[in-house]
Amino acid sequence: MGFTPPPVEDFDNAEPECPCVLLLDTSSSMAGDKIDQLNAGLCEFMEAVKDDDMAQKRVSVTLVTFGGKVKVQPDGCPKAPFTLAREWGVLPRLEASGRTPLGKALEKGLELVRGRTLHCQDQQREIFRPLLVVISDGEPTRVEDGMPTDDWKEPAKNCLDAEKAGEVRTYCFYIKVEPDDEKKRQKMKSVLGAITTKPPMEISGDNFKGLFKWLSKSMQVISSSIPGKEPEPETPPGSGR
Repeated sequence: MGFTPPPVEDFDNAEPECPCVLLLDTSSSMAGDKIDQLNAGLCEFMEAVKDDDMAQKRVSVTLVTFGGKVKVQPDGCPKAPFTLAREWGVLPRLEASGRTPLGKALEKGLELVRGRTLHCQDQQREIFRPLLVVISDGEPTRVEDGMPTDDWKEPAKNCLDAEKAGEVRTYCFYIKVEPDDEKKRQKMKSVLGAITTKPPMEISGDNFKGLFKWLSKSMQVISSSIPGKEPEPETPPGSGR
């Protein structure tokens, strides 16, 4: 069966488009300071992109949260699933709850990337290679009972293959693990390392602002270049050990 892109809204915009899909873990383990820091970092990211003259008319963003259910966040996004930075209103307040359906989130993220690429091609609009950014703090679990699951492996391979084929740039981050929990650290590296050609980065729960500062700078640099000749973003913050 061929790929059928999801419905998309078009922009009144002749500029090349630079899509960015954020896959954000909002499961119950993100409650407290981590979800607060994630919300704060996300707001600063959007404000930085909106303040850049070139990026605000070229960068389009969609938020996909996975906490119990996978949801494309429409709040504050007048043309969801993709909205130009300049058109963003008040960002949704992300809340933590539920399990960690990473596999379904990856499926949705890649679907959105491919759908937007096909749409721009159909409209004969230039497009920069999309970015897919994954942020999580725990291993994938089944929604029904919270038990670990392997249903993420095929979507992860599809994302990896898409990156190797030049369809997308993917970056994965996991929240810092306690020093004595090496087993969890290795599990997170194994899971997220299967999604991308680049090593997953470990970040502290209070450094989301640093992560989103890197992302906003990357989007500004890419969007000011030429589609097909855009530079690779700088190495993101965090530890890849």
